[in-house]
Amino acid sequence: MKIEAKFEAKNNKLYGIFSGQEISVDFNSAMPVADFCKVAGDFSAIKEKIPGSAEKVMAVVLPWEKVEPEPEAYDESFLAEFREVLKQAEETELFVVILPCAGEILAEKAEEFTAAMKHTARRIKDCSSVVGFAVPDALASLGFCEGQSAEFFVEELSCKHAHYVYFAKKAAVEKSGLLSEALQLPLVLY
Repeated sequence: MKIEAKFEAKNNKLYGIFSGQEISVDFNSAMPVADFCKVAGDFSAIKEKIPGSAEKVMAVVLPWEKVEPEPEAYDESFLAEFREVLKQAEETELFVVILPCAGEILAEKAEEFTAAMKHTARRIKDCSSVVGFAVPDALASLGFCEGQSAEFFVEELSCKHAHYVYFAKKAAVEKSGLLSEALQLPLVLY
């Protein structure tokens, strides 16, 4: 199922395609996925807290261990629940940027982490409430050049999800020394 893009990255900022307006996302107030799933069905209070009159976009933190509690063993019941909650958000026109996190081990296990997030993307592929994914700092700090972990992450998730927008913390990209290259990419920097 192909989802029509509702958002795009322009000049390293997020824009609504139909409204043409710049959309802000408060990454500092990102909600843990467990809390997000608890408020399923009652997103009105969350939407009221999001500034602006255009599309309402929030960030949700998704720990790797929620998706893959054991190596190569995905938690399909959690992913099914997450999908259902995202479908409910879709009905209320609340949009979500997924902030995957993996802790300190990410640099060593970037491919396994990327596989888990790609699996997540497949499980939520029909959720038009998903704006896209953030690239974790540990990957973004390596740069987005060909062959780097950040580029691999985006490439893998984009393969069947062309409508996703990708986000990266500007400070993490600056660590790579390749900020000027990242500024040329369709990437939202926050």
